[in-house]
Amino acid sequence: MLAALTVTILVSYVPLFYARLAFVEGMVCTNDTGFFLLLPLLSLLLMGGSILISQRIPRSHLSCTIHWVGTNRRVDILASVLLSAVMVMTQVVVTLTMQSLQVLPSRRVFFPASPGAAFLMGYALRLVVLCPFVEEVFWRGYVQDVLQRTFNRPAALLTQACLFAFLHLSGWTDTLSLMLLGLILGGWRALRGTLVPVIVAHMVWNGIWLALFVNSMPKSDSYQSVRIQMHAARLQELCQPPGYERVENADPHYAHAFDLLTDPPQGLNLNLLEKWPDDLPAETITHLREWISSNEQAIVEFETGARKPYFVREYSSTPFDQIIATPFFRQSLTMTSLLLARAWTGMMVDDDYHRSAHDIGVCYRFGSHLTGPRPLSEQSLGLAVRERVLRRAFTALERGRTNTVWLAALQSEFHAMSGEKSSPLDFSGQRLVFSAMVEGLFLDDGDGGGRMPLNTVNYLLRKVPSYQRYGVRAWLNLEKKSTLQLADKIFAYLESVSQRTPLDLYQAQEMVQTTVRHAAAGNALLLVRTDGWEREYCRAYRCVAMERAWVVAGAVVDFQLKQRRLPDELTQLVEGGYLDTLPSDPFSGMPFVYKKTADDFLLYSLGADFDDDDGARNEREDHLFDGDDVFWPPWE
Repeated sequence: MLAALTVTILVSYVPLFYARLAFVEGMVCTNDTGFFLLLPLLSLLLMGGSILISQRIPRSHLSCTIHWVGTNRRVDILASVLLSAVMVMTQVVVTLTMQSLQVLPSRRVFFPASPGAAFLMGYALRLVVLCPFVEEVFWRGYVQDVLQRTFNRPAALLTQACLFAFLHLSGWTDTLSLMLLGLILGGWRALRGTLVPVIVAHMVWNGIWLALFVNSMPKSDSYQSVRIQMHAARLQELCQPPGYERVENADPHYAHAFDLLTDPPQGLNLNLLEKWPDDLPAETITHLREWISSNEQAIVEFETGARKPYFVREYSSTPFDQIIATPFFRQSLTMTSLLLARAWTGMMVDDDYHRSAHDIGVCYRFGSHLTGPRPLSEQSLGLAVRERVLRRAFTALERGRTNTVWLAALQSEFHAMSGEKSSPLDFSGQRLVFSAMVEGLFLDDGDGGGRMPLNTVNYLLRKVPSYQRYGVRAWLNLEKKSTLQLADKIFAYLESVSQRTPLDLYQAQEMVQTTVRHAAAGNALLLVRTDGWEREYCRAYRCVAMERAWVVAGAVVDFQLKQRRLPDELTQLVEGGYLDTLPSDPFSGMPFVYKKTADDFLLYSLGADFDDDDGARNEREDHLFDGDDVFWPPWE
């Protein structure tokens, strides 16, 4: 009997399983009629057929007894009202509880465009009338009845509620709500046996859900707005590492830290914090300590986030303009300024070397969190943070080079910097961001094509200076489908480039920007949006070079402290046990250039010109011109 009941339930829900697999992409419905109407109606038809068959075989173990109302109809009317109120209160309690536990709301499938009135009427009829009637007769009238004869009343009640909830294939919040609905309505069925009150309560429940669902639908009548949400959902999935767990995500901690962060007090200029505490007047030091003290809670939250293994933003629920604009940019730089200032005061004023090294490490781990498959704007912020921290770390090493405790604390905090990173810049997330941008800028002709409207072009030319390089005609001539096809080719190339080092490209005599410009074939949008990406690529590898060079410089200083002399060559660091292996310069594939000077030493990378300029420092910010990247002695 149980096997037959199981088959009946599964067969009834096969259309819904198929609808989820066939018509949902990135939580967006690709066939609204099939997903929201036809297949759910087929599922209800199968449920109804099962009930009718059971009624035709009264002596079967799978038969059930249907009682619509009891002898006292006033009780059923009152029960309909009370059950509806209990269901609403239950939903409120579940929602508030889940919010207090920081459980995300269940992600629901949404329409690819605003539906018409006819569709909404059909959907409302299915959801508010047919579903409550058929589901209650099927689950509370049929399934619960059969289970109660097989087991006992409590077991039947719990089993039908669990099956009813889990077969809806919803998130944890909705599953819990549905389970409680099944328990409450099933409880009434078990105690009183009548079905009309539970059907009415279910109708009220679904009616409220329908109102909330319609209110949350995309307000735009265009397909593009939901395509943007699809790309955001894909970006969310792309950024989540294998085995992702929300409790291990740094995002809520960083967000809370930025909310708590207060701006520097009047009289404290952040530019002054680039100087060392012993170079600052006493009044500035006092203001600095007050600022640090007022942000202790924000710092604790930031440190908690930095200890987490990954940082994944909730892109699927973030407005697109905030995805591309990195809204926490200013707070990130302010927070790192705050922590670096605390590190310098701890080192130079308080002699708290371990905390100072820890603060430097926290800032660096935050920058490292902004790597991987995410928007390029976030990766660029991560590079800026890491470059800033590394520059200060070099200076800190020079300032405290005679202090063995300080050196040991720094080395312990930053030894992992020397990791061989094959792909410091990832273009896969930016690919989705660009596709979402195209969806937002272009009209859609229903066949994947479309052009940019004149008002959009005028707005871009007015607001974005880089777009002004090309005239109105160049933008109006752009075609959506060809733009996306060209973008696919360019990003496929860029993703292959990210797996190659600058030296590989140099030896192949391959210029990334030239190749991209040629592939863009005069497409103004691609030319503007990809401009400068080769510079970011070189910045990323220069950051890798800085990480590795700091480890080498730290080992040289350690050697000097213990041997009372500088090593003659870097291989002595490995021979003496100061390094396991010599980190390589990503711009030469060889160890960094090391030269002893009269009273110190030089340590540098060949830089993006791949030429040894005898330690002549590269002063250009884009790192694409002549000169070496000199890491020691540190620059001011």
